Amino acid sequence: MKFEISLTNQTEETVELQFPSGQQFEIIVRDRKGTIVYQYSEGKVFTQAIVIKEIKPRETVTWTDEWDMKVNGELVKQGEYFVTAQLQIMSLNGESVDPQQFMIEKKVVI
Repeated sequence: MKFEISLTNQTEETVELQFPSGQQFEIIVRDRKGTIVYQYSEGKVFTQAIVIKEIKPRETVTWTDEWDMKVNGELVKQGEYFVTAQLQIMSLNGESVDPQQFMIEKKVVI
């Protein structure tokens, strides 16, 4: 399963995004019981330094990830799953932001 998170600067000014670390996004997949079956960051190591990314006017930036749909080496069962994707932005043009505004949740059926 491929994941794609895109953010478009819809203004006429360059914007500066600030991330608290090298991890710029998180993706979590849960089953119907709420159990996490996939988490992008699990087992990864990220730079522990602030990362700044500039987005030009009308530019779209895309982050991608791919999940093999396995848990402990076994394919997940067919059914409904809930995907939460969130950009880990801590400030926009130097102003703190509510992280919830950069989060989306979707239901998928496998």
